[in-house]
Amino acid sequence: MSFRSVTWSVSSILRSSLRKTNPPITRGNQRFYCAHAVNRHTWRTHTCGQLRSEDVGKVVTLCGWVQFKRLTKFLVVRDAYGSTQVLIPEDEEASAKLVQSLPLESVVQITGKVIERPRDQKNKDLSTGEVEVVCQQVKVLNTAKSDIPFQIRDFQKKREQLRLQYRYLDLRSPEMSRSQGRLLKDLGTKRIRTFLQGKLKWCVSR
Repeated sequence: MSFRSVTWSVSSILRSSLRKTNPPITRGNQRFYCAHAVNRHTWRTHTCGQLRSEDVGKVVTLCGWVQFKRLTKFLVVRDAYGSTQVLIPEDEEASAKLVQSLPLESVVQITGKVIERPRDQKNKDLSTGEVEVVCQQVKVLNTAKSDIPFQIRDFQKKREQLRLQYRYLDLRSPEMSRSQGRLLKDLGTKRIRTFLQGKLKWCVSR
């Protein structure tokens, strides 16, 4: 298989995918398909560890696990990249009731506006500690059991036997999430190397 045929195959697959997911932009007699428009179909716009002070004013969508709830107006949502504090306004009674009824480690999708935290509430130990998201909509993607054997928190040390028994919970911890990210990167690199070496007879070095 030649390099040109591989390039053509990949390009045709991408064009086919774009036609199915994105409306074309018409200019004169030409039609253009924009790859960046695929982002409209993703479940989130940012990760839970991505928001900074320069994002203030943006409407964002986050997906993650419910790590912590405080009173009826605050919750912390976590994913493999970090955590973000979410503020539920007083007029969002339905959202507040929904969140308070959720067990920790449930999976939610939060849509809201990024605002700057009050000066006395900023958390320098948190990468997203200067901002919070004012909730506009909550969607429950998966409800966790209310009696999970342990909570996923950095300061909570679990026995190794318990971690192995409930491996699917332990994999949610920040340490394991970071390890998984490195493994996925290595696996992706390995598969690309294998493809290029097998199909194109190229020797690829790091």
